[in-house]
Amino acid sequence: MTWRELWPIWLAMGLLVALGIVGSWLYMPAKRKPTIQVTTEDVRLSLAALDADRPQLFSYPLPDSAKVEFFARKIGGNRLQVAFASCRKCYRSGRFQLDNQVMCGRCNSPMEVLGQGQTPGSESDCKLISIPYEQSNGQAVVRGDAVRNLFNQWYRPVLAGSGDPH
Repeated sequence: MTWRELWPIWLAMGLLVALGIVGSWLYMPAKRKPTIQVTTEDVRLSLAALDADRPQLFSYPLPDSAKVEFFARKIGGNRLQVAFASCRKCYRSGRFQLDNQVMCGRCNSPMEVLGQGQTPGSESDCKLISIPYEQSNGQAVVRGDAVRNLFNQWYRPVLAGSGDPH
């Protein structure tokens, strides 16, 4: 048999494979997305929807029409780690996720998250600043004023400085 004689069989097999791919895509359960509610002040996250040890990024609008990104991830049960998603040293270079870590977009290395209450050094460094949150009834609440105040305290001076710190 030649190709011209077998094309209907190849076409039928291709259609069956395509239907199988589309069918499995439609019937696969969708991964739960974190429930986020941004009001003019606060961000509310559902703890049940957050993956353990996997940072999930969120964006918060600032009064000057800019947006600041932060992440939240579960660490050890229902404890959370909430921090800005970019370091002060390489802020403009951004960040990316690799496995379960937030990596610096310029240095290509994992960024250390400072603990609650820890203060970063006076120089710009590749450390992430924690954001305080409140936790109750299966939700974490990140206060908008905490995000704005910490951003203004630790990031705005670096951004307003001599441009790129490198």
